Amino acid sequence: MKLTKSFSFIVLTLVFALVSCQGPRPIVPYDSDSEDVSVPLLPNEEEYPDSYTFGPDSIAGLSLRYGMETEDEEIYVNIDSFTILDINPRVTGSLLSFIKNEMETFGFIKPTASLSAADSISGFAESNFSEEFIESEFENLKKEFFNELPVIKEYGSAFNITFNIYPVFIDTNYVTFLKSAYCYTGGAHGNSSLELETFDITTGKALNLYDIIKADRLDEVRDEVAAHMAYSYPIYENLHTVDEYIDSLNVWLGNDKDSSSDDEDETITLKNFPLPTPALNLTGLVFVYEPYQLTPGSDGSPIVVIPYKELKGCLKVTPPEN
Repeated sequence: MKLTKSFSFIVLTLVFALVSCQGPRPIVPYDSDSEDVSVPLLPNEEEYPDSYTFGPDSIAGLSLRYGMETEDEEIYVNIDSFTILDINPRVTGSLLSFIKNEMETFGFIKPTASLSAADSISGFAESNFSEEFIESEFENLKKEFFNELPVIKEYGSAFNITFNIYPVFIDTNYVTFLKSAYCYTGGAHGNSSLELETFDITTGKALNLYDIIKADRLDEVRDEVAAHMAYSYPIYENLHTVDEYIDSLNVWLGNDKDSSSDDEDETITLKNFPLPTPALNLTGLVFVYEPYQLTPGSDGSPIVVIPYKELKGCLKVTPPEN
């Protein structure tokens, strides 16, 4: 019995020593982060009148280009690319909501503008998928835009916004859309927004963080995301470990670990590293951060891709087969 206890103690000591010797996690390159996650999903060869099919189940869809131009070429709304799939009306309603919300945010329409799809997605779910219905929604947007034009022109500067919305991934369970907008309303530069959002094909529900990742495995995912961000988007040069990267973030953000307890809540650590809702693509989970959140504005919207092989046991969703 004594021999067994002594042997167990030696094993535990060796394990602890090995773990201790590992030290801080080094910053290393990750090939997955060089992947272009904005590549549009290509339609299948089969084509129906005014529509294409996408994905393994030949889901019908259509692409629209829509502009709301005025006599002044510097004041317009342009839907440069907008692809809609006949999956679930709630998905289409969510995409239309993105357009409406961005136009509201930048003053192209009033917040009180009424659009059936954007204001009542549950009601929209009862509508039929059709190009005619989508066109009618754009006509409503156009009407609200022209109603607001007199106010916009009082600013005396260029006002334009361009949208790109299209699918980048689809399988039998989920579809991921890229939603981007670039808006210029005067000043030194415009504002960009970029989102990747994954929907459940059956329900049309947008997946949230806890739909995708198991709650008790979030810390592991945070570690992976922080390591990828440390390599792809370092704030300063000559950083060698993820811990050094975290410290540099706090310096850049002005967080002082030695300050009051209120300020300590803002200090970034591996335990509270910001974790946006990811999207699914063929390789892994795609995490998109807002401009200025963890990087200078020159980096735009930082994107890191965590391969599914690095997330074994962490996911609630079923990863697609490569």
